[in-house]
Amino acid sequence: MDFLDRVIVLRPTRNEEEPSYLEVMFQTAGRSVPQALTDWEQRVDGWCAEYREASDPSRITEVSLQMSVYLFDLCAERVVLAYGISVSRVNNLNDETPTG
Repeated sequence: MDFLDRVIVLRPTRNEEEPSYLEVMFQTAGRSVPQALTDWEQRVDGWCAEYREASDPSRITEVSLQMSVYLFDLCAERVVLAYGISVSRVNNLNDETPTG
């Protein structure tokens, strides 16, 4: 039987009531968004605007993997921005998994 190695879910443009990907990442990690990142979404929008001006044609797609986000240019077939946060492993290894 074949299994998917991973599933990537693309979410349509969020509305203003929804938390941003950054907020969701920090909520999932049980942390608050640091003050230094309160304007993160505006910075990302600015970087994307600059990228689009310099790279014509471009089509940026945002891919969220819960604890990381990748902005991918479909035209150039490359990642143009990646960000995420690291967290401690929450799940313990099961007893059958060799360690060491």
